[in-house]
Amino acid sequence: MTHSSKTCFIVNPSAKGDRARSFLLSRQVWHSIGEILETRAPGDGERLAAQAVQNGYTTIIAAGGDGTVLEVLNGIMRDSSYPERVRLGVLPLGTVNVFAKELRMPVSLESCREVFIRSKTKELDLPFVRFDHEHRGKSRRYFAQLGGAGLDALAIQAVDWELKKLFGPLAYVWAGLKVICRELPFIQCRTGEGRQVNGTMVLIGNGSFYGGRFRVFPNASLTDGLLHALVFHRLHWSRLPALGMALCLNRLHLRHDVTYLQSTRFDLSASRPIPFELEGDVVGCLPAQIEVSQTKLPVIVP
Repeated sequence: MTHSSKTCFIVNPSAKGDRARSFLLSRQVWHSIGEILETRAPGDGERLAAQAVQNGYTTIIAAGGDGTVLEVLNGIMRDSSYPERVRLGVLPLGTVNVFAKELRMPVSLESCREVFIRSKTKELDLPFVRFDHEHRGKSRRYFAQLGGAGLDALAIQAVDWELKKLFGPLAYVWAGLKVICRELPFIQCRTGEGRQVNGTMVLIGNGSFYGGRFRVFPNASLTDGLLHALVFHRLHWSRLPALGMALCLNRLHLRHDVTYLQSTRFDLSASRPIPFELEGDVVGCLPAQIEVSQTKLPVIVP
């Protein structure tokens, strides 16, 4: 880090796996880079990041999973007069860490530490979602990697948290199987250019990855100024094996029952409120507009 950089880590100590434990056991090594702040409850990451910005920190590193990144990013963006001089860093301590994979952050903690010491910065696109009805969610939420409405958000909403503690990502699979047996409502997805496609699930990406190693938006880049969407026309349990195979082969976008869209803006609506998720957390309900901000996000990259 440069001498002018005032840095802090916002750490989720309950991140699943041994990485968070290893980080905290070696806190003295990391403390030479920046102050370590630990979250205690949901929402703490956003609160601590907003306070860090107010306290003059110019580099804030989210140490946890994608949910921690989401909270820290929204904390940085809470005061719109500051964000352009605040850099985001990502230390992957969660189980999936999709955004860290998109950034090509190293696997080992020691290699990540070297990335932060070198402190190379790149300006990335900064998308956000805005909800029409504020009582259904905070009016504006920024995100780094991924959003979705329909089956995936309904599955997240239906997850049994005790099962998640025991089985991790498999809890989402079980919740998804329960949800897909219901009648799924249709979502209208309209691009900024006016094209409309209807479906029962919409995934929206800033980067190319979804769920870890799956490249579902093959044309996406964090710097292309665009959002990318997959609209699944009609989901049914009988199609799951074929969809799973296409997901593993990075060929979902090529299926006849999926439409791949690119735009600077998507408007999502439905006949009834449908949950919308960002980075694996439900943050509001449709209708919603998702677009790319005029502001660029400085991020530490390898």
